[in-house]
Amino acid sequence: MSSIQNGESGEETDERFAGLHPDLVEALQDLEKIADQYARIRDGENVPDDVLQAGISLYAEMKARAEGEDAQPWEDYAGYLKVVEEVQERMKTKLQDPAKRKALELAQQAHDLFWEKRYDECLQKITEAADLDPDYACRVEATREAIEIELRKGPVRLTRAINRILYPRLRKLGFRPKFGEDSAKWNEQNSQLSRLNSHGSEGGIDMGRTKFGKKFALAVWRQERSGEIERLDLHTVGLKPESLCYLNQAEADAMLERVAEAFEGPILTWLDEA
Repeated sequence: MSSIQNGESGEETDERFAGLHPDLVEALQDLEKIADQYARIRDGENVPDDVLQAGISLYAEMKARAEGEDAQPWEDYAGYLKVVEEVQERMKTKLQDPAKRKALELAQQAHDLFWEKRYDECLQKITEAADLDPDYACRVEATREAIEIELRKGPVRLTRAINRILYPRLRKLGFRPKFGEDSAKWNEQNSQLSRLNSHGSEGGIDMGRTKFGKKFALAVWRQERSGEIERLDLHTVGLKPESLCYLNQAEADAMLERVAEAFEGPILTWLDEA
């Protein structure tokens, strides 16, 4: 590793970090130490990197299945390295067992078949893997769910659906674009809508498509008589995050119908309480 002399302290510094802020240098050096530790664990038992990565992925899936989807596989870098070490030993044991080694191969084949959209073969392979190694049992159901999601996917014209299902009903409730010209048609530029209730307090909506994934973005707020802004917890009106997701046009239409009904009922009541 090349280094240069630090004029103030006389210490040697990696020339790759010359001119960088000391805090950034320290962070980069910490990352290198972690990478070195990972490499020592990986290479120490001669377990191939792809096998170790497969084991780490399986570890995370098993933890999520056992403790809930929000479970963190590790809390910090130290915890991550501990997991790597544990998984390394586990995968070394699997490689020494012919049945579990075969299960590992079948699981990888299932992964590849999934991305090739060969779903029946994919499910067959992961089921065979689970028969040989119970660790893969959690992946059978996960694979089945993932295939179901893929098969449900289809084209969605969200703007057209909003103008057909949701926006006319919002206009009947008194909502208008908060900025720009009023229009009978909604578009992404009119994502913010507002209305005044009988007390003259303003209520507002910000809505549209999310940047990633097929999910409707929705936020509702009201201005209290004190002047403070309060945001509505959508859970309280029956709109949990998963209820705003969709994978095809029919699901998008049904989602927008739920949102419209919520506005005509509990959301309007909440807005008018301000």
